[in-house]
Amino acid sequence: MLKFPEPSGPNKVGQSDCLWKEGEEEDSRKLVVRLFYPVDEEDFQNEGKSATWLPSTYDTGAITYAKAYAQAVLQQGMGSTLLGSLGFQPLMSSVRIGTKEDVPLSRKLTKFSPVIFSHGLAASRGCHSATCMDLASHGFFVVSLEHSDGSAAINILPDKTVRHFTHAPRKDEIPAKQKRIPRGFAPSISPENVKKPVTQYQFRHTQLQQRKKEMMFIADCLERINAGTAGSRIQLPDCLKDDLCGRLQLEHLSVVGHSFGACTGLSTCAIDNRFRVMVAHDVWLFPMGEEMSRAELRVPTLFLSADTFDNLWPTEGRKVTDGLVLRSRRAGVDACEGHVLGVRHQNFSDFPVLAPQITKVVGAAGPADPVQSMGVINRCTVDFLRHHLSLLSPLSSPSPVDGITSWLG
Repeated sequence: MLKFPEPSGPNKVGQSDCLWKEGEEEDSRKLVVRLFYPVDEEDFQNEGKSATWLPSTYDTGAITYAKAYAQAVLQQGMGSTLLGSLGFQPLMSSVRIGTKEDVPLSRKLTKFSPVIFSHGLAASRGCHSATCMDLASHGFFVVSLEHSDGSAAINILPDKTVRHFTHAPRKDEIPAKQKRIPRGFAPSISPENVKKPVTQYQFRHTQLQQRKKEMMFIADCLERINAGTAGSRIQLPDCLKDDLCGRLQLEHLSVVGHSFGACTGLSTCAIDNRFRVMVAHDVWLFPMGEEMSRAELRVPTLFLSADTFDNLWPTEGRKVTDGLVLRSRRAGVDACEGHVLGVRHQNFSDFPVLAPQITKVVGAAGPADPVQSMGVINRCTVDFLRHHLSLLSPLSSPSPVDGITSWLG
């Protein structure tokens, strides 16, 4: 049986999967979200039922998401089907997450700072539960959304609409070929009418635009929930329907994201003034383009990076992030970057925590202990948010013994 480590905060954690939609029209925006929120010890012991890690709403079940993770890695085929059915599914279906469904919101806490979590490529609303649980245990109200742009491993709606992970072109750039004929161009093959292959940057940049709109839609939903005007389009469990009105501190709205999700958060914070603080876990800046080499941050931002991930261009990604931090600090924005010792890109997700040996063997996790590394990541994340939301005394930089090898800013 695979089990999550206990969150570091004083509160127990409730969990619920919900559907939030923009309208009743068939083509209106619909997002499935997972809520993590603090609950009181007595309610946790006496009410609710144990929650599952893999999404089980809408008759999905472990096998659906297990196959989806395998297909996102290997693409569709017999190999991914076998890996999902015989490997991932037995492993993932045994996970015990340590949260409960149908448990009321904490009554001991009067206000909750909302955090939106954005996942990376081939992930889902549940792949970063260790971080989301830890945030909720410290009093945050966390909304982990499942993006519907084709970047999630799989996205399933209540009407059984399924959106699978979409693979981008293999090459970053694919030059367009122009065809000539002796007497000029026929209308169908003139340069402006020839369909040009989409580059990986164009593909991911287009997804990024949709992701930003989804993040802002979640912020809209939180505003309506806090105002008591959620209505039937913003689904909430019965145990939360009457308890959230007026209790969300929207002036504390923050973002945490991993990889493509960190890129999404940075892009959203740049254009939406409702977001106040950002924590980027091993950010993938490529979809934002080269303008990042000259940009400045708008909100206090913490970058936590791994040993090996190429977050923009080979050998240049770290320089871009360092430059972004230094320019922003000169402009008066509190930005800093920490390099976590002995971890790789997937150490920021749940998989190494749940299966440390397997993920190390296949190279998905670094040599450091995954549970300890996750503890360092979560502590830095919580402390940075609480400091900049005036919920904690001034932040002190973690030392190397805490798992940080360098601290810029």
